[in-house]
Amino acid sequence: MNNDPQDLSLNRAKILAEVTIDGSALKFASQEFCADKHIVLEAVKQNGVALYYAADELKADHDVAAAAIGQNALAWNFVSPVLRSNREFMLEMVSKYADSLYFASDELKADREVVLAAIKYEPCSLEYAANEFKSDRDFVLQAIRQRGSAAQFIKDSLRADKDFMLPIIRQNPYIMEFASDGLKANREFVLSVVSFAGRALAFVSDELKADREIVIAAIKEHRWALEYASENIKDDKEFILEALNYSGQAFKYASAQVRCDKEIIIAATKLYSWALEYAVENLKADKKFILELVQINPRVMFYTSNLVKSDKSFMLQLVNFNGALLEYASSELQADRDVVLAAVKQFSGALRYAAVYLHNDPEIVHNVMIKR
Repeated sequence: MNNDPQDLSLNRAKILAEVTIDGSALKFASQEFCADKHIVLEAVKQNGVALYYAADELKADHDVAAAAIGQNALAWNFVSPVLRSNREFMLEMVSKYADSLYFASDELKADREVVLAAIKYEPCSLEYAANEFKSDRDFVLQAIRQRGSAAQFIKDSLRADKDFMLPIIRQNPYIMEFASDGLKANREFVLSVVSFAGRALAFVSDELKADREIVIAAIKEHRWALEYASENIKDDKEFILEALNYSGQAFKYASAQVRCDKEIIIAATKLYSWALEYAVENLKADKKFILELVQINPRVMFYTSNLVKSDKSFMLQLVNFNGALLEYASSELQADRDVVLAAVKQFSGALRYAAVYLHNDPEIVHNVMIKR
């Protein structure tokens, strides 16, 4: 080894410059430089995984390890077990970086303060805590209140506890996903849950997704709940008719067969103008059927096919019935003199939907003035 101070200084400056640009260049450094805290610190700041090449004593150095982890969490793989057992160091890491608790010593995974600090930053750190914490009600509640998904790491005994699960599901319906299979199949419990959290229907047993009373209770609370019901329920015409009393979205999630049923569509249209949006496509172009629906709710025209909206003879028939329906005609027909004239004869206000150049048409203007 060349011990010339000047050469060492030059070499040190060279490796320092190199690791500042590319931390992995530390692998080409001598043992002496791999034990130089300043050089290693610069290397891991640029590439945390460069900690692999550091001397053992620096893998146990608080500043170096913290810098490496901050740059790349993979650096944890090279941190000394001494630091993983260091309470002060781990308290700092779990408060800054997710999953840090995973790398803590078993002793610190059982340290209440360390685990609480980890959960405060990342609630799902509960996964890595000692088992005693996963069955500790107060501890688990603290984690779940911060993030519901932490519930997936609690002990089975708590997942099956009705008194424990009910209030946290009330707080966050998605926690129902982590309830025990027994609770998901418990009719009384599920009925209670969907009455205040209809979307929780997504996580109950298949048998209860086909329970009419439970599904109706869910729909009453959450209008999109039918999405999670069984296919048999979605294909039940009588059930869908009942569900429409509580949510128009029930028609959206009904089976294709039900959405082909004109009786159902008529019933839905009486309650919701947009029901036709979810009907099968061929019915959106069924002129005879559309004419019937328009008399129930004119706004259904918004959801009809473009072919209907551009059919001159059909649109003439419609505007003779209700001139305001000119609003839904194609742009070509809104510029068609015959269609516009027929519309304003029935309703003078239809002029607002006509092409601008027709606003000065003498006969059209005359009919508008007569109506006024």
